[in-house]
Amino acid sequence: MMIDEVKERMSSLFSQTTLDFLATAPAMDLAWLRANRQTYESQLLQPMKSLIASLEPAVWAIDSRLQGSPSRIQRDLRFHPNQPPLRGCAWVVFQDRLIEPDHRPAFFFELFPTRYRYGMGFYAASTAKMDRFRQAVDRNPERFATIATAVPDRFTLMGDRYRRSRAAHLPESVRTWYDRKSFWVQVERPIEPILFGEELSGLLESEWGQLADLYRFLAQEAR
Repeated sequence: MMIDEVKERMSSLFSQTTLDFLATAPAMDLAWLRANRQTYESQLLQPMKSLIASLEPAVWAIDSRLQGSPSRIQRDLRFHPNQPPLRGCAWVVFQDRLIEPDHRPAFFFELFPTRYRYGMGFYAASTAKMDRFRQAVDRNPERFATIATAVPDRFTLMGDRYRRSRAAHLPESVRTWYDRKSFWVQVERPIEPILFGEELSGLLESEWGQLADLYRFLAQEAR
């Protein structure tokens, strides 16, 4: 896709109709989705695909193997039998699909009716992956401390921690990462005008770029 074409499609990205659709969807069924398919595709699915296309050059500069994909509005009820069939949020994720799902870090953007968030990390890292992460930190704790402290303060470190620390030998700036069962970093913001234009792509490029060294550590050093 040509850059000018991407910019033209990005100029009208998400809209209030997008947010209304996400707010309504969880109370509806698949028949409603079929009746509103055009709204879903034009106001949610296509904007997410346009956002992916606009971000690819910047993301590939971090890791050429990263692939972008949009979420589906439908849940797989085989795995979520007690949940509504339609989600009330949507997301874009960039990940290396050659890495096992519970071993791969990913960049993400997630949209809700009243807020949005973005960041990078694991959806649910396996115990084996986190053990490899800790081994990589132990090999060079100073390097990881430099990477961790370079993550801007506006990003919040998320993920459950072990009750008993495994990192008494490490400084506090590293210990809070080391003791997680899985983790990701994120910024969460209220709905604001930047969501409705091409400036969103620039924001994510800049913010994800701040996490590039952390991503490379997780993807390469902690294999």
